[in-house]
Amino acid sequence: MRIVLLIIVLTILSANGSAANREQSLAEVRARADAARGEDCAKVCPDAARAMTEESNSLFNQGEVENGHAAMRDAVAYARKAAQASIESRKKQKQTEIALRKLAKRMTDIKETLSVDDRASVQEAIDQVEALRSELLAAMFDMKKDKR
Repeated sequence: MRIVLLIIVLTILSANGSAANREQSLAEVRARADAARGEDCAKVCPDAARAMTEESNSLFNQGEVENGHAAMRDAVAYARKAAQASIESRKKQKQTEIALRKLAKRMTDIKETLSVDDRASVQEAIDQVEALRSELLAAMFDMKKDKR
């Protein structure tokens, strides 16, 4: 009986600890992304965008729709920062494009779980991420230049 009680207590404590670690790691990732510049930004900001997307999903699941939409907007902001840094530095372009594609896919998956009323805002975020991908691909392959 004592062993069962001990296991239950340890499970509860570890669950509370992992929630605190998740919050801390989210704040940590955001701080690193906010401080990053250039090539480092192209490396760190996609992680922050992914973390904010997952946070948005958690908030939607908890019924905090407005906070979920705010987290989704933050994810798009980090995606934009990553794409711009990658284009400007001409580094990590392939990795950033892949991260943006995966981010758009995850946002689509999240959108499918929402009510019809809440989907429009998430679709707008998906469209913005896809536009960033297009800009990045254009920069990668110099599609804006007239080649002959």
